[in-house]
Amino acid sequence: MEVHPHGHVHADKKWKEYLFQFLMLFLAVTLSFFVENQREHYIEHERAKVMAASLIDDLRADTGEVRRAGKQLLTVIGELDTLMTELEKPAKEQNDSLIHVLGFEKITNFNMFDPQTGSYEQVKNSGSLRYFRQDLVKRMSEYELDKNYMLKMVGLFLDYRSQYLIPFCLQNQNPHFIAARLKKRPYHGPVFIKAPSEEILDQLYTNALYETKEFKWHIFIMKRHEKAAIELIEALCREFDLQ
Repeated sequence: MEVHPHGHVHADKKWKEYLFQFLMLFLAVTLSFFVENQREHYIEHERAKVMAASLIDDLRADTGEVRRAGKQLLTVIGELDTLMTELEKPAKEQNDSLIHVLGFEKITNFNMFDPQTGSYEQVKNSGSLRYFRQDLVKRMSEYELDKNYMLKMVGLFLDYRSQYLIPFCLQNQNPHFIAARLKKRPYHGPVFIKAPSEEILDQLYTNALYETKEFKWHIFIMKRHEKAAIELIEALCREFDLQ
């Protein structure tokens, strides 16, 4: 008797082989996708780490700049307080030289807050903020807004200084007195171009009062900015295991 093989056994075996091959191919593609995704994630993390290190350098420079500018403004506030005290004295007891130095020279010869902006601008403009967690992006954005507000404050004062304060000083101060001070030589002439009127002295007092109020606000904002910088540095260091 002739025995014929059953066709469905062969077909069933072939179907299982196809299924096995499909599963192996699916696993290979999935694993490849997973590996590639992990590789991209690692590369992005490393890029973010480099950028974070650069940001931290800028933030540390900013904190140093805040402390320098704040210390200088405190000195100027002390000088303005001395000026107002002098102006409150009777006219015959006032020290013209001191009024001139504090009211004209000191207030026009100091540097305002000048922050670092390079690293964050580079990260933002290159679209690399996507490499950072949203909470860090939010902190960086808030820090940037605060810094821009401070720069606006500085800009307003510099405009005031160039458009009003310096012209006011030039109209009233004696250049021969200034030259003698610069050359550190004795001077016995008048301190002002002409004896200052009560109106001029009142204006000096008003200037000092306005500038004192303005600089105290600058210091308050800078302290807040410094605190935000320190907190952002700590957050970036924790996120990317940086020192």
